[in-house]
Amino acid sequence: MNNLVNSVHHTNNPINGMSEYSTASGSNVIIFEITGNQNELLNLNSIRLCAKVGIRNSAGQNVQNFGWISGETGGVGAGTNGLSVDTLQFSNIDTNARVGLSSVIQSITLMDGNNNTLESVYQYGSLLHKVSQLSMSADDMGTWGGCYYGISSYGKALVNQKSLNSDRDLSMKLYTGVLQSKPIPFSLIGNKLKIQILLAPSSQIFFTSDLARDEVGKSADGAKTRGLNARALLRDIKLTYRTIVLPDKAPMLKQYNFRHFTTLQNTISSSNNTTQYHPTATNAISVMSSFIPSEYLNNFSFDSFLTGRLSNGQTLTGGKDEAKVNEIRFLKNSTQFPLQFPVNERVVIRNQSFPSQQLYYYLSTIEQMDRLDNCIVNPTTEVYGSVQEFSNPDYNVPVYGVGIRYDSLNYGQGTNFTNSNYLLRLDSQLDGSENNEVLTQVLSTRKIVMGAGQPVVMV
Repeated sequence: MNNLVNSVHHTNNPINGMSEYSTASGSNVIIFEITGNQNELLNLNSIRLCAKVGIRNSAGQNVQNFGWISGETGGVGAGTNGLSVDTLQFSNIDTNARVGLSSVIQSITLMDGNNNTLESVYQYGSLLHKVSQLSMSADDMGTWGGCYYGISSYGKALVNQKSLNSDRDLSMKLYTGVLQSKPIPFSLIGNKLKIQILLAPSSQIFFTSDLARDEVGKSADGAKTRGLNARALLRDIKLTYRTIVLPDKAPMLKQYNFRHFTTLQNTISSSNNTTQYHPTATNAISVMSSFIPSEYLNNFSFDSFLTGRLSNGQTLTGGKDEAKVNEIRFLKNSTQFPLQFPVNERVVIRNQSFPSQQLYYYLSTIEQMDRLDNCIVNPTTEVYGSVQEFSNPDYNVPVYGVGIRYDSLNYGQGTNFTNSNYLLRLDSQLDGSENNEVLTQVLSTRKIVMGAGQPVVMV
């Protein structure tokens, strides 16, 4: 007996004719087109970006993050047998542990066959860092987050460093709102889905640890740039996906609902700041914001994807002075909504202030509270960051943010921001000594409706 539905696996090459890209020259664009017939559905969750990724140092050579030949066991030191750091050619190049080599992607744009934009996700690494799984269990670390990170090694610092020393075959899941949606009929997207991937510049992907900068600064030439100017080399780039073939006489859908991310950004430095956005979303499900010092963005010396607390300028010891958030208000058209009270609860844990109420509402933007487990950012893992999360957690770089969910019952009914504005009012301890970026993602739903002539994308 024949199956009513067949699943077919496909592989596509970029249509702009390039199979090898380097981030050394800045941003590059990779364009794919997925085509199908009227009786086919595209399984959006099956889409993977496949490539062989290699990390190169400033001289175009494979990275040598650890000097195994010289007897070094890890980190950066003065070397052995009187050799200097420069002689040993230490690189000490890092990538963000949660985002991994998905950090090579800066933005993703999805369009239908009629050139309607379905979704444009900017600050892709920041979005991944907000929602990526990171637990302390050996099983999770053994796959390094699996499809999120796209690399088959442990997340432990030592192994992460070694993994960067050789080329890796990656099969990377692309995380956007559309690509989390149900299978979509080709008939509703003009028989074509266009995927445009903008690669990030090297300065956004890689950074050198404080230890590396300090030790390299002690070398004979006094330079602090060893290991910087790294670049990612992507070869044999392909897109794999599955389609679902329906019987010829199967009824066709007249409309389709899908998820959608909108990315917003603002700079703040004052203690009492109101950030105003116009999301233009008819059905906003949740809004989540994270913070990062402005100087960290596109800077080889810092991790561009951290989602830490607000910070003031440098302290006397060289670190960042944390600026605590005292009170949060979520507003719509200058009226508190959906909460009629400020978020300001404090619970002391281990002699430290723990913003439990703020955490509750922030986590609800990622997933409903009753569905949270130890694979999603949660109260037991939110204080870990950097590539050393397994062996030497750094409590100063947490996954941290503020946010609110408008669809608390998960009915798919959010709030309408058409001709309205969203305001985030933060009362914090910022003293104006440093600018902080507020990176915000709005998750909403959109709809494609079959019109008289062709499908129409509705906001």
